[in-house]
Amino acid sequence: MRSVTTQPWQAALTRWADPVFGLALLLADERTAAEQRTVAVLARNLVGDPAMLEARLFMDLVRSDRWQRLQLRSLLPARLRHHVLPPALVRVRPVDRVLLGLWLLHDVDGLRLAQAAGMEVAALVRRLAAALATLTGHPSLQAARPAFETWLGRQLQVPGAERPSVAEQSVLRSAESTAWLTAIETARATLRAAVGQHHVPLHCLDAVAAEILEQGDAPAWWQQRAVWLAALIGGVGLLLLYLIAPWQSRATATTAAQAAPRAIVQQALDAWSAAPPSGAVHRRVWARSVTNAADEPLVTDVWLAARSAQHRVEVRQGNTLVEWQLGDGRSRFEYAAQPRFSSCQWAEPTMLDQLIRAFTLPPAEQETVRNARLTLGAYGQGYQLLHQALAADDLRSYGRRTEDDTTLLALGFTDRQASNERQIILWIEPHTGTLHVVQELVDAGGANASRELWRLLGEHNPQTGVPMQQPEWDRSMQARELLDPACPGLDADHVLSLRTLFGWSFGWGQDYLPSEPPPGSTQAALLTVGRVSDLINSSGNIRAVFVGPGRRLSFTTLPQRSELRKEGVRRDKWQVVFDDHAADLSGTACLARESVGLCMPLLRFAARGWSRDELLATIATLKPLDETTWLAYNRMFLEPRPLAPDIKAAFEGTIRAQQPPRRNQLFHTLVEWRARVNPHRPSLHDPYHVPVDMLEPEHLTQEQWLVYSDTTVAQYKDLYTLPSGDVYSARVNNGVHLSEYYLHEGVARINRNPPDAWWIEPPLTPAMQLVRTYLASTMPITARESENALLLEQYVPTEDGSHTPAMAGPLVPWAGDLPPGVTVRRIWFDPKTHLPQRAATVYVDADSRETLLTSMTLSEWRYGDAAAAELSLPPLPPDIIQINSTAGSSTITGGELERGAITRALVWPMDSEIVVEQDENPASFDPAARMGSDPRLERALYTPIHMLESLNLIKVTTYKLPTQDTHVTIRQGPRGLLRHVLRHTELDNGTLSLPRSPSREVPVSIAGQQYTAWLLEDSPTAALVVEVDEVLLYINGPSTATLSAELPAELAKLEWVEITH
Repeated sequence: MRSVTTQPWQAALTRWADPVFGLALLLADERTAAEQRTVAVLARNLVGDPAMLEARLFMDLVRSDRWQRLQLRSLLPARLRHHVLPPALVRVRPVDRVLLGLWLLHDVDGLRLAQAAGMEVAALVRRLAAALATLTGHPSLQAARPAFETWLGRQLQVPGAERPSVAEQSVLRSAESTAWLTAIETARATLRAAVGQHHVPLHCLDAVAAEILEQGDAPAWWQQRAVWLAALIGGVGLLLLYLIAPWQSRATATTAAQAAPRAIVQQALDAWSAAPPSGAVHRRVWARSVTNAADEPLVTDVWLAARSAQHRVEVRQGNTLVEWQLGDGRSRFEYAAQPRFSSCQWAEPTMLDQLIRAFTLPPAEQETVRNARLTLGAYGQGYQLLHQALAADDLRSYGRRTEDDTTLLALGFTDRQASNERQIILWIEPHTGTLHVVQELVDAGGANASRELWRLLGEHNPQTGVPMQQPEWDRSMQARELLDPACPGLDADHVLSLRTLFGWSFGWGQDYLPSEPPPGSTQAALLTVGRVSDLINSSGNIRAVFVGPGRRLSFTTLPQRSELRKEGVRRDKWQVVFDDHAADLSGTACLARESVGLCMPLLRFAARGWSRDELLATIATLKPLDETTWLAYNRMFLEPRPLAPDIKAAFEGTIRAQQPPRRNQLFHTLVEWRARVNPHRPSLHDPYHVPVDMLEPEHLTQEQWLVYSDTTVAQYKDLYTLPSGDVYSARVNNGVHLSEYYLHEGVARINRNPPDAWWIEPPLTPAMQLVRTYLASTMPITARESENALLLEQYVPTEDGSHTPAMAGPLVPWAGDLPPGVTVRRIWFDPKTHLPQRAATVYVDADSRETLLTSMTLSEWRYGDAAAAELSLPPLPPDIIQINSTAGSSTITGGELERGAITRALVWPMDSEIVVEQDENPASFDPAARMGSDPRLERALYTPIHMLESLNLIKVTTYKLPTQDTHVTIRQGPRGLLRHVLRHTELDNGTLSLPRSPSREVPVSIAGQQYTAWLLEDSPTAALVVEVDEVLLYINGPSTATLSAELPAELAKLEWVEITH
């Protein structure tokens, strides 16, 4: 293998070949003449003072009168001409086309254009103004010609451009942002489309080199070998056995100037997956692992058949087969891999297995799978680096060398996607576009050294075609559905639908995604650690993965939080900590919550092919998955069960219809919800149960006011009312305070609203509740026209053995009496507004009889002025307890709590036959204190009555009755507090579900007065409740018979005593 010395003019040839060729095409409008012109101009001007090279090239193109002879070629017969320019450009004079190309494609300013053309600046401006008017045909360029020429002189950066007159200034102000700028961009696009994709042929480059070498001119001082060789070595300190010339400083040329190397790279990309013209081809490639360079290299054998999708791929590490795939080109396709060696860009080894996967694929899909496989893994590393080279801003040629009688061209670029920036050399056979070798330049102890990443070991045409026998493999075969052609080993049961995650997403535990697709990402997937069918996935088990050429990025939202720390990097509100000594970029990012000193949510990230700055910029855009991100992403993610286009369009339409049209916009909605209820449920009239028809109503009216800032809900009021007008629930956020009331709790709360209160999530619109409910399920959805609306139907399996799957709205229907059947969701969309008109959930039994479970009717929705919203709690019943925490500590009022702690209690006298076995006074409570300021009171409101003694707020005494060794316990305390606890807190297990015990009245006499007590027939013990003045007595006994028959007679003996502390 021999090395070659690179001459300085070769770098200039690489730099200027494509720009000169493009300008020559504009001049000649004929490819052959443009090629001749390119060779002549380059050969005449490349050897000379490099400082004046650009001026020489432009002047030679524009000012030489020989272009007129080239123009005559257009008179040749059409069959002999190869036109490249569109008619709009043909109407412009040739030299004017070149001047426009120099300005609009190569950013040459007006002064240099005038010098190249040899004309006055004013004449140049007039000439370009006329050319633009001819090219674009824009009427305003002619109608306002003087003003346009003045404006154009400023765009050309002409020194001393005339100051516009007063009459012209108003024209200029409007034109600069509208019509004239549009005309300029139209002209630029026309020029770029005409010549931007043309590259100078390789034979022209060889012709230029031959002419320069034939000139034999003595080199100037800057061409002397000692001078330029020292400069090159000093630039990077590198001489390699395989490289032709040392690396030079990174070029600063424009994209167009790198077109010659790009043409060769594009040729290599085009040839990458190409099948042979006849027979078959067998290629063998040696390559390092993409994911772990320290592993033993992999050898990949690829067989491709002519004019067919038939192919075979085998990957070995040493003598071990680690991955293979086989396509017969007709219908059968098979794939298997050891998980650690799979070329799948999505999943990690824990999500894969070694099963042979068999698919039935038509030829077109087999071709897609074949082409995808050839661009991935160790073999596809060459393809990925070719793609990076095509986009690199410093791609350049380093000359040629001969290897095994094959001439190879060296192209180099800087790989900035690697975790440590590196230089890449591609050795390509220029005539066939075949990539032979890929090298990287690495730092080895302060010196540069090269290392091969990829090498074509050989290629031949087997006479026996593509071998189709299945290789030996120690796992059985399973028929599968192909989810992604680039990853046949990916099991659909490890892929979650984005719509499902969107449907689940609510509260501070929701998953986060970048607000827009990350740069360079072309596909994405939600991968699950556990199987989707096992229903074990939650935050921490779901990984969002984004892939693109040479790139992979993943985010996992973890179900934990951390304290704010000073370490790491801060981007916007995200605290980012990178892992030490990791091969790829990885670490954690958490959202700083300054007001509470916490950092949450916590995300784990891992990136390959990303720079730190790129990754940090993407992390700064992370946001919870919501409607806008779903719209931005839903076509990008792998979808195991895709929606039909019309159904997806319906959901997208209703999401877009609910986006506010401008800032500070009010969105008002009125909705009626109905649900099936148990007609035989108990009706409890005692004051210690909230009426069942209020707790589980048949009908609710929801009225909602949302005030938007951009697309974010900044303030809101969400109100549910019963048919009686009573408030069922209310939630109000006015931007300063968050107020909440729920009937089953019996408490109204008013809290401060910190700026980063992650726990305060605004409510969804009723329509969005429905959309998320449908999307959360992957069950099929059908669509049909019904009643002048689009009707969507979804059959849903029951959950937990019930007949009521998860559904939108506040009401849970009763279905305990229904026979076996299925549940069907229905939603009717208004074709004009795209919003749901109404929705229903029905139960269908085996005989197709339908029972309505729930329904929703959208009565009103409109936009309005945010100032019209009354963002405060509605009037509530007077006995409702209120907790106000706006001042920091909580103040509790209402519910007769102002009476304070009890100062007396009812007891049996000491000479009674009833024996005291245990007695507890509220000894630590100060009877003179206001209960509303005691910190224990808020806890008491949610504590079952039998646990209140632990808070020392009630008196508890256990007695032994004289008959049958019976024991009773009397709990007594403030009437308002205990009534609230009994009414709103569960009696037995301390949860917040509500009591449902039957009750009846029992007349009793206490301390000489008659009272009505209520017997609560709860199991396993019964309770008798009676209110005597400011005290409530809650008496537990072994049975209802004891409490209703034996105990009332003994209650008459109770006496008042002062409580001692």
